[in-house]
Amino acid sequence: MKTFYIFPIVIFLALLSCKVETVTTPSVLSAFDSIPKDKYYSSELFNKDTLFIYNRWDLFKTSGGITMNGCYPDYNYIKIKPYGIFGIFRNDSLLSSGKITKSLYDKNGLLINLIFEKDIKLSLRFDPEKYLHILNHDTILFDSPCCDRYNFHHSRAK
Repeated sequence: MKTFYIFPIVIFLALLSCKVETVTTPSVLSAFDSIPKDKYYSSELFNKDTLFIYNRWDLFKTSGGITMNGCYPDYNYIKIKPYGIFGIFRNDSLLSSGKITKSLYDKNGLLINLIFEKDIKLSLRFDPEKYLHILNHDTILFDSPCCDRYNFHHSRAK
């Protein structure tokens, strides 16, 4: 019977002696946000009418491909920040980042390339050559320049 009383006391004392350590890791978002704006370019990439592009853009739809029904997306949003820096995120985890290059502007829109800084953790469905269509201040489209490739529709984060 004495053992019955001693056992809870020993457990209680053992729990009191445990040291709790708090380990903090830097936020992925703050790591992305801390990239200096002049990392790739020393001046503005976009014109003053399109500076609103610097924002978080939530993916809401895909289209295109052979079936024209799009694909299952493997990211949630893209962040674009000055001067032409992008980050692609899934559940607030940074999948990849890099710089935007402008290739040409033609009747189809602004053709850009996303130059990934590190190995991309996205499926090959997201190819880096896209037309950037700014539909309005709240919606952008990454449209594939050619056949059977996927398009990615984004809305401004609220």
